[in-house]
Amino acid sequence: MRRWLREELRDRLSTVERMEHAVAVGGEEGDVLLRVLRQDIQNISGTLRDTSMVSFRRAVEDIRAFGRISVVGLRGAHAPAVILATYLRFLGKEVQLLRPGYGEIWDVVQELGTRDLVVGISFPRYTRLTVEVVQQARSQGARVGAITDSPFSPLASHAHWVLTARCDMDSFIESFTAAVSLINALVTAAGIGERERVLEALRERETVWEQKGVYLSREARRRPPR
Repeated sequence: MRRWLREELRDRLSTVERMEHAVAVGGEEGDVLLRVLRQDIQNISGTLRDTSMVSFRRAVEDIRAFGRISVVGLRGAHAPAVILATYLRFLGKEVQLLRPGYGEIWDVVQELGTRDLVVGISFPRYTRLTVEVVQQARSQGARVGAITDSPFSPLASHAHWVLTARCDMDSFIESFTAAVSLINALVTAAGIGERERVLEALRERETVWEQKGVYLSREARRRPPR
């Protein structure tokens, strides 16, 4: 009940009000560093305790089963959405990272159907467009997953499976640390289950990366500073 009340209060607070609270809590820079990192540790620990293995396995099975995956996460949640989309490509998936534009997002969503898995990522105060995208995708027959803070999130009612990550932060920003850890586990589990196919996809990517010089060479990394 206490956690639910905290979440309700957090959901109602604007960024301005949360900033005012952060200023009121105050502290030296070192105090802020300790407070924020400790909160993230608690978020990861709480996420580990709260995660349903049934939902996690269902999410892993869907990632393995679907070749076409669309990911939508906006504003702050766009960061974990980019990470998820990037890593899914490492698995050899055909991935769309949905971004708002001049109405084009609905042109993309209109093409989604039973061949598609759509993963929505949103945390309080929940972006309206993310909720509308997963709702529309579900109505068109797409498989829908949600990464959010609660099974009572607006995304949850439109999803076939829900993975929850804690995002508590005594600040004017949200914490996506636990969400990213959850995504890391999700993609790793999916990759291990399709080891041979994923290894082949990674070998192909490594070849391209090396040809195009995507990363610094070993010699360049070891070069001493001038």
